[in-house]
Amino acid sequence: MERLRSLKDEEIDTSDIPELDASFFEKAVVSLPKNKVSKQSLDLKSAVLKPELGNE
Repeated sequence: MERLRSLKDEEIDTSDIPELDASFFEKAVVSLPKNKVSKQSLDLKSAVLKPELGNE
């Protein structure tokens, strides 16, 4: 797995993947998740939001 992560974009052979043309996008359908988005919270130290406060 590490070998795959270390590959640069230009080292990946994509020659067997067809280019997407207009016909692909004409048939494309937007599919939204069926579940409602859940609310998430994140605790941040005040020093992250206001670095001038220092490490409180």
